[in-house]
Amino acid sequence: MPVIPKIPKTTSDITTKRCEKCNRVLPLSQFSKTHSEFYSDGLIPWCNECVAEKLDAAGGNWEVVDKLCMWAGIPFIPKEWERIKEMTIPTETWPTYAKVFATEDYVSLGWGDYFRQFKKLKEVGLVEEELPEIRE
Repeated sequence: MPVIPKIPKTTSDITTKRCEKCNRVLPLSQFSKTHSEFYSDGLIPWCNECVAEKLDAAGGNWEVVDKLCMWAGIPFIPKEWERIKEMTIPTETWPTYAKVFATEDYVSLGWGDYFRQFKKLKEVGLVEEELPEIRE
């Protein structure tokens, strides 16, 4: 009877990652998950602290948040961003938002899907209804 070799199961012993922005080696928990196929480890390359600094420097500009979401492969939903922003301290806004929209529930709703819907709302003049802050 031929001997069938056992293929060893590989488990990841990796518990840290180097931030591509600040170059620090940090626990994986300091990086947000992503749906993007470009990041094979399933995490964005910047730590949450560096992302928070970027967002702070941008003064909450939605274009910056939108680009970050595009980069992470998650939808940017301004209404939800603002809701989470009100509920969290600034350093926790991005990780909280990313944690919500990087779950399996939203894997089929990528950045482009929501952006196309947003453009449709804008074309028919309904953005103000979705985002009352714009009217103000």
